[in-house]
Amino acid sequence: MKKYIVKVFFVLLAIMSSPSFAGLINVSKIVVSPSTLNTSGWLQISEVIALETVTGNDLALSSEGAAATGSSNWPGSSAINAIDGIGPSSFPQIFHSNENDGNSFLNILLASPSELDSIILFGRTGCCSLRDIYDIALFNSNGTLLFQANNLDATGSTHSVSINLPTSVPEPASLALMGLGLVGLCFSRKKKMA
Repeated sequence: MKKYIVKVFFVLLAIMSSPSFAGLINVSKIVVSPSTLNTSGWLQISEVIALETVTGNDLALSSEGAAATGSSNWPGSSAINAIDGIGPSSFPQIFHSNENDGNSFLNILLASPSELDSIILFGRTGCCSLRDIYDIALFNSNGTLLFQANNLDATGSTHSVSINLPTSVPEPASLALMGLGLVGLCFSRKKKMA
């Protein structure tokens, strides 16, 4: 019997450390806004990259089915520029808000709920890099906040900031049910052997 319990323990350990739980799961929406440290209030973003766990694909691309909307854009720029795969860039190939009241936002809707490892935000090249300090929030399809980070600084020479997302783990109740199921299988197997 002890042998079976040890096997169940190692199966549960393998499940908990499985790569299927390597990223933040069920991300549907990414919202970028200007940080309170961005004293100009303008929001300017040349590209958002959302890297999928395992594949490394950029799921924030419009070619991957993502869609982008912004609070309002400066004439000549567009929210779609932030998900076109071209960045870092300068104006007008960026999203640039048409207001500087600090309430600007860029929403990116992914094609489907996804597991992400990291997000990279690219600011504007050629001008006004002090505006490239962001807050970011990630939501699931029900609008539940999954992750939030503030004061992300893309003012450096690369005009970018990278955010490693936390690892999602199975809920304890799910693990307990799975463990009970495995213990039950072990008991039924032992009974058949007897």
